[in-house]
Formats: sequence, C-alpha cells, structure tokens
Amino acid sequence: KWNVSWPFLMVAVAYLVGLFYSLALTEPSIDTEKYSLSRFVKQNAQGFRQIFSSKRITFMTLAFLVPGAFMIATENVLNDATAVELGFNSVELGIFATLLYMFGVLVSEKTAWIITKLSSTWIYIGTIGVYAITLVLMPKATFIAGALLLLTRFGVQTFFGNYESVRINAIIDSKYRATTLSTFSLLRNVPYVLTATLIGIMMNAYTAKLFSMYFGIIFLVTLGVFGVLRQVCGTTKSG
Repeated sequence: KWNVSWPFLMVAVAYLVGLFYSLALTEPSIDTEKYSLSRFVKQNAQGFRQIFSSKRITFMTLAFLVPGAFMIATENVLNDATAVELGFNSVELGIFATLLYMFGVLVSEKTAWIITKLSSTWIYIGTIGVYAITLVLMPKATFIAGALLLLTRFGVQTFFGNYESVRINAIIDSKYRATTLSTFSLLRNVPYVLTATLIGIMMNAYTAKLFSMYFGIIFLVTLGVFGVLRQVCGTTKSG
C-alpha cells in the first residue's frame, strides 16, 4: 500500500538474514550416504529413468507434466496480475491471496475423498476442463466473476498437484519415489523458468486478462497435440 517495492525488499532481507543464520547450523551426521554434486546428478538420472522407463509411464508422466507446467506459470505470475486488472488494490490483494491459500487447504483435505469417488479419467478431464474454462472466460469477467474464477483455478491447481503425486506414487517403486517426485518437480518448473520473461512481455502487450484467454487456448492446443501423438504412438506395432 505504501510502496510497491518494499515487500520485495523485505523478503530479500529476510532471506539474507536466514542465510547467515543457516551458516551456523550443524548438519546431522550421515552414516550411510555422503551427498555431493555427483550424487545429485546420479539421483536425478535415476529419477529420469523411472519416469520414462516405459511407453505407458512416459505418456502418463507427460500427461501430468504438460498441465502442471501451465499451472505453475499461472500460479507464479498470471493470477496476481489478473487480480490487479480485475480491480484489487494492494490491501484487497493480500486478503484475497490469504483466502486462496485457505481454500487450497480445504481442497487438499478433500483430495483423497474425491479420488475415491471418481474415476481417473473423469478426474483428469474434469480438472483440465475447469482449469481451461477459468482461463478462457477471464477477458469477459467482472470483479466478482473474475475473483470466483481465480479462486476456482487455485483450487483446481492445488488438487491437480496432489493428484499427480498420487498417480506417480502408484506406478513407481517405493525406493525410487522421493527421487522421482523431485525430478518430476524439476521438469515441471523448467518451462516456466524459460518462458517467465516472455509471459510478462505478453501480459504487458495484451493485458493479463486477455493473455489468460490466449494462454488457455495454447494450453488446449498443446494438450490436443499431445493426445494425437499418444493415439498415433499407441497404435503402432512397436507400442
């Protein structure tokens, strides 16, 4: 409310203070494994082998990676910019962000219940469909409608993040799960890291609300191409 730069500077200072405190921490002794850069590379290589170990697992991994990458981008940069364009001021945005996280907690608590009530196909299609709708409808949304769309989108993203972990855990051997999930998380964030600047430029050029629609269309087209490739590869004799 007072200065748009202050929150960023305060967070930076907090991390800097935490950095100096962390230098005084004593690491617990490790009896079995010594971690190093080579060990890190080896673990991630193992994670890559697990999530791409067969055609079935590869397609399942990509089926979650593609939507997950889009959701990371909307959560990190698009949602806040859209809320500002809808008319939230600095104080209201802080309150709204708190409500989003509280709603996310409720959705997380219901994840297991939803999974037991619906089939995997309907969960996947429903989640993807609702997420796309919250993007495509945003240019025409009023203040209230836009807030509800953002709230719904955040809930969907929270649920999808939990659901993809459940599905990956179900197909990966238990001794590789932690490493595999870590590798999966890394891959899911890479597209956002590479395109964050471009997304910011596009939002400045077209407004965040209009870019949301384009982003939703790109999302649906990308999933459509993936679906076609899956059908083509799935029907080959080698598959």
